[in-house]
Amino acid sequence: MFLVRTLFCLYADDAGLWERDLFSRYIEERTSEDGSDLGAQLSTFYQALNKPEDKPYGRADDLLMAFPYVNGSVFGEPVDIPYFDRASRELLLQAAYFNWSSISPAIFGSLFQSVKPKKARRELGEHYTTETNILKLIRPLFLDHLEEQFSKAHSKKRELEKLLEHLGSLTFLDPAFMRKSDVSRDIDAAA
Repeated sequence: MFLVRTLFCLYADDAGLWERDLFSRYIEERTSEDGSDLGAQLSTFYQALNKPEDKPYGRADDLLMAFPYVNGSVFGEPVDIPYFDRASRELLLQAAYFNWSSISPAIFGSLFQSVKPKKARRELGEHYTTETNILKLIRPLFLDHLEEQFSKAHSKKRELEKLLEHLGSLTFLDPAFMRKSDVSRDIDAAA
């Protein structure tokens, strides 16, 4: 789980999930060069990512406050963090300097799913769906039609503007994004 969290942060640093290089800055600025406090700082950091914006963890640390809340319980459970020294800190920083945005996010979905026991995933409704399977659903529902509209409007400015306006009016609900408690609350509210 430690590795999954760390990979998530490395990817998030380059993929626009938060300000670019924020995670590498945190390591550089909040840990000692000998690596002796890196484990403790990562523990603090992971706890901060699990706190909603209305209940921030690091009120006194502006850098820590710059990170958004990461829902989905990726950072929800306590995790053992390995011992770090100067060399392992340097290796983590080297990994942080790599451009992780070139890695497909689909890899992370299967990775996240593989580190949690099946029973725990089932209880929380956490299941990874491949991009191929997602496209099987959304293509006939709306994506094929939108791509067809785009092809027809491709070189016509007014048609493209109309399509852009239409896209802005669309609303989609991803049921996988909702937690069971949200669904129950919404059902209760509707009743």
